[in-house]
Amino acid sequence: MRQFGTVLTPPVVERPGAYAVIVDAQWRVAVVQLPDGVYLPGGGIEPEESPHEALRREVLEETGLQVEIVSSMGIARQFVRWRGTNYNKIGQYFVCRPVSQGTPTESDHTLCWWPSNKVLRSLTHESQRWMVRRALSSC
Repeated sequence: MRQFGTVLTPPVVERPGAYAVIVDAQWRVAVVQLPDGVYLPGGGIEPEESPHEALRREVLEETGLQVEIVSSMGIARQFVRWRGTNYNKIGQYFVCRPVSQGTPTESDHTLCWWPSNKVLRSLTHESQRWMVRRALSSC
């Protein structure tokens, strides 16, 4: 497990999450574009959810995609400040494959399919860039 970002002033909320590195048949990577940045699909794990359940729910909400989880990549942590709160996001990452496309429910998220070089230049969080590099180096 690696830690990314600059150590933040306490209090820091630890926030577990699940994130997907989704690659399509053309070797493009799925990202979600928001007003504040570009991210891998995924998000927080609710108390009653497993990481797999949270991943599928978050990806569906943000992108409309149903995904097949291919493999686990491990965990990376990222310090972030969001809406006035300091977080250490503890992300569990998974390589996934798209199965079907529906309609996302989060209207401020735009699904984009980008080549890996653009993804690596654009992702907001260093931890996510690191995981994409790891996922694509094993292909």
